[in-house]
Amino acid sequence: MKTRIVSSLRSRYSLPELLSVLELPRATYYDHLKRDKKPNKYAKVKTFIKKLYYKKHETYGNRRIHDEAVKRGFPYVEETNRRLMSDMGVKSLDIF
Repeated sequence: MKTRIVSSLRSRYSLPELLSVLELPRATYYDHLKRDKKPNKYAKVKTFIKKLYYKKHETYGNRRIHDEAVKRGFPYVEETNRRLMSDMGVKSLDIF
């Protein structure tokens, strides 16, 4: 968040001034800029989870999605899939 503020105000103010006001270390600012340029390594598995989740009408839970993901070549552990599903707001339908 602070990195975006600094980037947007950088044309009006000097970088050291902005960093001192926001109490943001210079190294942290540049690290965040570098990380924003990296592609998301979970983008493909997120797309797969969304397609599978909505295709099956919200009846696939994290275990079944994990099993299908492994079959399709996404070798992530179950906890990673669960975290991705949580970040995306994907939940299984509680029918019991």
